[in-house]
Amino acid sequence: MLDIEFVYDGGLGNQIFQYLASRKISKTFKNLNLHYSLSKHILNGSRNFELNKILIKPVKVESENIQYNDENISKIINKIPLLKNNHKKIIKFKLNALNNLYFEDTEDSNFNDPISKLIQDLNKIKFQKRKFKIYGFWQNPSSYLINLQDYRNCLIDTHKILPKGIESNKYIAIHIRREDYYSRKDIMEFYFSKFSPVKYILLALQLIPTEYQNLPIFLFSDDKIWSKKITKILSESINKQITCLNRTNHFEDWAILRHASINICSNSTFSYTAALLNNENKDKKLRCVVPQWINRKETAFEKGWLEPKGFVEI
Repeated sequence: MLDIEFVYDGGLGNQIFQYLASRKISKTFKNLNLHYSLSKHILNGSRNFELNKILIKPVKVESENIQYNDENISKIINKIPLLKNNHKKIIKFKLNALNNLYFEDTEDSNFNDPISKLIQDLNKIKFQKRKFKIYGFWQNPSSYLINLQDYRNCLIDTHKILPKGIESNKYIAIHIRREDYYSRKDIMEFYFSKFSPVKYILLALQLIPTEYQNLPIFLFSDDKIWSKKITKILSESINKQITCLNRTNHFEDWAILRHASINICSNSTFSYTAALLNNENKDKKLRCVVPQWINRKETAFEKGWLEPKGFVEI
């Protein structure tokens, strides 16, 4: 009997990926006790646990098994000088396993699906009678595509969340995340601060097929002031009205993104999961446009974000 606990962390997009990963694991292992808990970032209020608000059957979260120092082993091993990275990985894996901990392998994830690695590692420990805590974001969609419709069916009917006047599958949605590009210097460098969201949007709009040209275009951003200014400039540039939607309801934003005819995504799991779980346009040739990059270490292509049919990058 395999006994594991997935730890939820990050915002709604990351929580969705973590849920998909846990469902994939539950389909892979027959004898499985699956548990959920919350990360220290959610417990201390830095993030909110939002996933259950969009699930038909909310997951039961256990919060009593809290360890705030779970990552200390990896941090200590990383600081050991003159030790090769592959040796560090082996030592971290073994020491973490002794402490009933498992961390997603993010150091060698390019072109690799970390869920497949997780399944291999769980097979090694599945006969041990201990509960393993699983940490990770599991943002490569490759493992989820074969059962994607089943995962879509786990969600509430988000049509009901759409604001009045917005009709499903009859608009184009643009999402641009700005905070990472200017909030802190280290974050800016990690996420390529020279990335131009304006140029990206204009190029993405050029890909829109002729039959979609008359659809309304809605733009969302975490930078409310910037988004109001930029929609006017973009509208004049393409000679077509782009509407800035600065709504206060987080779930309305995600629902609008999820039911678009075409998504123009940012470097954001919030908009990417909405496009991935979009049931309206699943059979169309063009479904979603994503940027060429994710961060300094990993591109969208390497991350697997172009694996779903109809997803392209520019």
